[in-house]
Amino acid sequence: MIGDQTVLCTFLYITHMNKMFFILLVLLFCSCKKEDVTVAESNNKSALLGKWDSYKSILENGEIARDGPSYCVLFNYEQGFELLGNDSYQSRYTLINAESFGTWTYTSDSILFNHHDLGRNSEPMSFKILKLDNTELHIKNKTGLTHYLKRAR
Repeated sequence: MIGDQTVLCTFLYITHMNKMFFILLVLLFCSCKKEDVTVAESNNKSALLGKWDSYKSILENGEIARDGPSYCVLFNYEQGFELLGNDSYQSRYTLINAESFGTWTYTSDSILFNHHDLGRNSEPMSFKILKLDNTELHIKNKTGLTHYLKRAR
């Protein structure tokens, strides 16, 4: 009789522990939070379209490079750009009288600009997208300089 009770208790204990393990496993997976994604995976290219004006630049070490419009977001001292639906871009607010234009390409987490000079030579510049929403775009170049841009109206 005592042996049967021991076997029964052991069986109930193991069954109970298996249930507890399963519940803990489910809770673990349910409570794990995927990192917040600031760049939605779908339809980002259309979210990028429009006019963007810089308002701050920060160096890789966290030091503010410029608190106010950046003086050279892309190639020709522009303080912003307009991304057009035909995969071209135009500069905004250049500090010199040089029209900056070219093409741009979007990948899942970056923008590649191909600047075209007057001789139609192409010069690429790539940025990692750190944040993209309806009003803000934060992009980081290969040197670690991050440009903060807001959507122009």
